[in-house]
Parts: sequence; C-alpha cells; structure tokens
Amino acid sequence: MSSFLQWLTSANGTSIIVAVLTLIGAFGTTLITNRKADQRRIADQIAEDKRRRSERAAQLVLEETARERREVSQCVREINEAAEEAIGIVKKSVSALLSNSGSGDSNVLLEAKVLQAQARAEFYLRAISATDRLRLELNQPDVRSRAEELSRFLHDESNRFRFRYGSDFEALLGAVSDEPIISGDLKKSITALIDSAFEHLHMSLPNGENKRESNRGNGG
Repeated sequence: MSSFLQWLTSANGTSIIVAVLTLIGAFGTTLITNRKADQRRIADQIAEDKRRRSERAAQLVLEETARERREVSQCVREINEAAEEAIGIVKKSVSALLSNSGSGDSNVLLEAKVLQAQARAEFYLRAISATDRLRLELNQPDVRSRAEELSRFLHDESNRFRFRYGSDFEALLGAVSDEPIISGDLKKSITALIDSAFEHLHMSLPNGENKRESNRGNGG
C-alpha cells in the first residue's frame, strides 16, 4: 500500500492521474456538447416538421379554395350555356313564326310557343341540376349559402313557371315569349354567388397573384 502511495505521489503517478482526469473531463465535456447538439437537432426537427405541416395545411386550403372556385365557375358557365341554348331556340321559333306570318296557319304560332315553353323548362332543369351539384361540392359556408339561395330561387321560379297559370295552357304559352330566360332577380342571385366566391374563395397564390376564375360576363 505504501509503495502504491509512493508511486501515486511520484512524477509518473501524478502525470497519469492528470491525464486520466483530463480524459474524464474531456469525455464529460463531449457528452454535454453532444447532448446539447442532440437537443438542438431535435428542436430544429420539431420546428421543421411544424413548418412543413403548416405549409401543407396552407397548401391544402389553397387547393380546396381553388377547387371550390372552379366549381362555382363551372356552375355559372353551365347556367349561361343553358340560357344561351334556350334563347337560341326561342329566336328560331320566332324566326319561323315571322316567316310564316302571312300563311294564316294557327299551328305555326302554337308550335312556336310550345318550343319556347319547352326551351324554358329545359333551361330550368339544367340550371337546377348545375346548382344542386354545386351545393354538394362547397364547404365554404358563405358561398354554400349563396348557392343554396340560388337553388331555392331556381326551384321557386320553375314552379311559378309551371303552376302559376294552373291548367290554363294557353296563358302559359302566351307568357313564355314575354319573359326573359334569365330574369332580373335570377341574374342578381347568380351575381351574388359570384361575388361571394370572389370574396371568400380567393387566396394569395404562391407568386402573390390572384386570378378571378368566376367571370360575370361569361361564367368562365
């Protein structure tokens, strides 16, 4: 034991002890440094994961609003196309009526008005179908509310067209040529839907630009 103490207090022993203590200190410092580095890496990874989740959530919202915006645009386009086709049929029937105005054939007038009534009925069917489909595709509350209002208006206007004259078919035929395919109130309801979509379904795109896909003029 005494010899070990003598060696421990000797120059060699002291050097070894110092070296061991230095090694232990360095090892401890390395452990602490590595632990802090690991903690930083974990914190950075958590922050990066959070940033990616946030960006992905924002991208999903952007994609969803773009999808709903396209649905509104498609609905308005379909209503406008249905109206244009109905107007085309009405114009053809009027043209045929004018070209036969001197024939005195009452069947020509009846056929023209029946075609106009059928064109209007077909317009309502297509417009209601497009609007009801749109309601199923929308999640944005304000825009969906406008779509529901438009759908109710179309249903009501279609019912008035079919039933307000009761069984008086002649009165119905007499009225179809006097009323526009898209009434003023219907146009207001469509415009309200477009305005709502423009207000609630337009977000900043990655390049900072916004594009209005719903167009009042052509529904495009």
